[in-house]
Amino acid sequence: MTLSKEQLKIALVSLKPQDYSKTELQISCPECGHDECFISIIDQNHRFGCFREKACGLKGNIYTLRKYGIKIGDSEKVTNVNDDFKKRSLKVFSNVQKAVNLPLINHPISYKRIYNSEYLNERGFTERDYNYWEVGRTSFGSLKDYVIFPISQKRNNVAYVARNAKGEGGKYKNSISEFASIIGGLDYLNKTTTIILCEGIFDIINITRLLNLYDCNDIKAICTFGAKVSENQINLLQQSGIKRIIMLFDGDVIKKIKPISFELATKFDTQIGILEGLTDKGEIVDAGNCNFSQLNEALNNLSSPLDFYLEKIEKKNI
Repeated sequence: MTLSKEQLKIALVSLKPQDYSKTELQISCPECGHDECFISIIDQNHRFGCFREKACGLKGNIYTLRKYGIKIGDSEKVTNVNDDFKKRSLKVFSNVQKAVNLPLINHPISYKRIYNSEYLNERGFTERDYNYWEVGRTSFGSLKDYVIFPISQKRNNVAYVARNAKGEGGKYKNSISEFASIIGGLDYLNKTTTIILCEGIFDIINITRLLNLYDCNDIKAICTFGAKVSENQINLLQQSGIKRIIMLFDGDVIKKIKPISFELATKFDTQIGILEGLTDKGEIVDAGNCNFSQLNEALNNLSSPLDFYLEKIEKKNI
């Protein structure tokens, strides 16, 4: 079996692969844990060896690593992976600026926090949700028919998401903010190492409610405001100490899930969950409207980015 350099990094993510030369990656030895272990990028079956010959001396190839929990696909599947995958995946991250100085914004005029809303109640809001998540209304201007969620980052108000509560006109009227540099729910992280990565604010509210994550610091749900993840958002997650990411994007964005998950897996332990089925109203299930059974099914059937990619190529030729 021969993997591309990027695929090899994904498969070996738990061994912290680093670029060493054009022909080798440096990894943590799965036997002794030292970083004096090197694996070939170009050799068939990717031979590797620990340079601590007297103390360890582990040698083998990528198949040898299976007994250390490294998951790889079979050679036939890997051989069929398209070589231009990396080039296509980079397009998802191309329009992002590294320098971030987020301007602070004020709440909309006459904004007032609310603790009851017919629209939100229909979406499953509970008393605890109103107390945990700030949401408000305004009686002024174009947002008077919207529920408004202020978005804070590092305790500063940097954006808001406004959702139409009457079903007339556009669904959302959000602030003019640098959403590619903002993470919804970031300020709720407290020594959190695992996140459930969703697309929108209603997604993380629903996931928090279903899994009762209000007082849980080990795992939290956050959102990136769409089926995308920017370099700035990745940096924020790294700075927050995140180690593991469970992607729970909507099932209709499979083509976007693949490149994003490969990028995330170079920096985090990344897994993918897919919600399937319909709601009681006949709508396609997503993180914002799923029930506990559907969410539990998705979380119990997580895939690595490489397994997800190969499975979708085999089944749907995407």
